Amino acid sequence: MRTLLRIAALSVAVGLVMLLTAGVALATTYIVSGTVSVSVQEKQMDGVNFTLHLPASLLETGLDLAHWQVQHQDIEELEEIREQLRPYQDDLDSLLDQLESAEKRYDMVQVITPEERIRVRKDGRQLVVDVDSAEATVHVAAPLDLLRKAVHTFTV
Repeated sequence: MRTLLRIAALSVAVGLVMLLTAGVALATTYIVSGTVSVSVQEKQMDGVNFTLHLPASLLETGLDLAHWQVQHQDIEELEEIREQLRPYQDDLDSLLDQLESAEKRYDMVQVITPEERIRVRKDGRQLVVDVDSAEATVHVAAPLDLLRKAVHTFTV
């Protein structure tokens, strides 16, 4: 009976260590790569309301897959996006360079009309877009590094 209790206690201890290790790994991924946040709240009674937070590293993996597909498979939609963005690659790189070197918090665009409010800003190492209209409130935040990778995925 004591042996069985010792084995059970050891199993629980090993499980807790594994759970703690996984938690630390996930937290490290969030800290190192950043997160992409998307929040949409439609203002109608039966409107969609959701918030999504994803590690940027997960989306980077998706961009790697998209880049591979553009290189090795004939996916017309991806190739069309690539052709449309390619002429602007240098301008997009320059814009991202300037954003990265700008102040930690920097308002880029703010539009206020009676119908809506739109704000685009840099906050730390993220680009943040907020839209508040009669139909919905939308918030999107993404790391600048991820945006640079997206540009290179579809222009190189």
